[in-house]
Amino acid sequence: MIHQFNVHALLRDRADQPSFHVLAERHLRIEFRNLEAGTAVGPFTYEGDVLITCWTGVFSIEAGASTTELRELEQAVIPSGTLVRLACGARGSIQLIWSPPHAATRQA
Repeated sequence: MIHQFNVHALLRDRADQPSFHVLAERHLRIEFRNLEAGTAVGPFTYEGDVLITCWTGVFSIEAGASTTELRELEQAVIPSGTLVRLACGARGSIQLIWSPPHAATRQA
């Protein structure tokens, strides 16, 4: 079965939801987060890889000893076991693709 969705429509229709999952399959999970400026996710470690896509807004990613900023349509990959913190600098939406879908997550 092919799962298809339109990201712009999802973000428009679910703008009032702080977090929502679109899909959880055997090898990946897709989640969206709508965050306000000044809010953060983490720090946490995930025993899998995470692909983060910024759809709108500005986000700072602290991962291990590195820090980077994501703007609209930019992506970052966080390797398994890395301590990470996502901070919202300007209201926006990010997509997280978790692989494997339900690996251990530890809040720091």
